[in-house]
Amino acid sequence: MRCIEGKIPLLEFHLSRLEKALEHWAIEKIGLASLWAQRHVQLQCDHELRVKWLIGLDHQFQLIDHLYQVPISHITKPLHLLIETVAHSISMDYKSCNYVQHWCAHRKACQQGYDDMLYVTPEMKILECSRYAMTWIDVENGIFAKGENLNSVSSSAFIKKRSDFWKKGELYLNSLPKSGRLYACNALHGLVPIDSVHSSSGECFYKNNQTATQHDFWNKILFNQAL
Repeated sequence: MRCIEGKIPLLEFHLSRLEKALEHWAIEKIGLASLWAQRHVQLQCDHELRVKWLIGLDHQFQLIDHLYQVPISHITKPLHLLIETVAHSISMDYKSCNYVQHWCAHRKACQQGYDDMLYVTPEMKILECSRYAMTWIDVENGIFAKGENLNSVSSSAFIKKRSDFWKKGELYLNSLPKSGRLYACNALHGLVPIDSVHSSSGECFYKNNQTATQHDFWNKILFNQAL
């Protein structure tokens, strides 16, 4: 979670996602908002932080949790992605439940000199990255076209905050719209532009040729910052 001056801008969306993950574990509602209120007082207020709230079960299936706070490592350059072909999205019902496969995929991409792994189907339909949802922004019209992973915190927040600029639509790497740019998106970094997408053989499937970017504008909306 991204913390700005002691506040989590996307808190309601994080709590909603966590509650759904607990339902997936067959855990009854426990009042996560009240539990978070107890943890919130631990946050440092004079830094921009990355906050990790880990929730699990002990040997008696009782809820346990711990709060971690670390400085944010801001992403300062567009991403280079490596393709991995999968039959379908490897996410569980809620990605919050299991990051192991995604961590392994991210490590594999980094070992080959890329920033993240992009999952695509054999038909080249874009699913998601190991750490991001994927979006396409039409620069001229300001419309988000979104593929997989509509349950992500960042996607849910964008849909609620600016539903007039949101359009659902599948994205195919071999037939992307002519106008716009490919972006990764998550609740920590917001929108991050994609520079290129390659296969393991080095074949380039996407190379950005747009000079204009929209991510600064949209990220201010996402994180409730003054425009």
